[in-house]
Amino acid sequence: MLNLVSYAAPLGANAAYVSPRPADGKKHPAIIWLVGGFSNSIGGIAWTPGPRENDQSASAFRDHGILMLYPSLRGGNTNPGHLEAFFG
Repeated sequence: MLNLVSYAAPLGANAAYVSPRPADGKKHPAIIWLVGGFSNSIGGIAWTPGPRENDQSASAFRDHGILMLYPSLRGGNTNPGHLEAFFG
């Protein structure tokens, strides 16, 4: 469903999950989705649909063919740096 990748950041490589690209050779829309809450890690919330009134997984977009990137932020997972909250 999602692939673990790394992306370049000022302090070094950070982890992210990305949905697979269709093998049709076409361009597709994509969204970078920051999951809410007090953690800058990536967990099951990225792929587990939540209740309709608070679904932070963005699974509705993914289910309709939009490519998704779920980045983790500084200090989360194995990323360098210190824990950040409230967008830095």
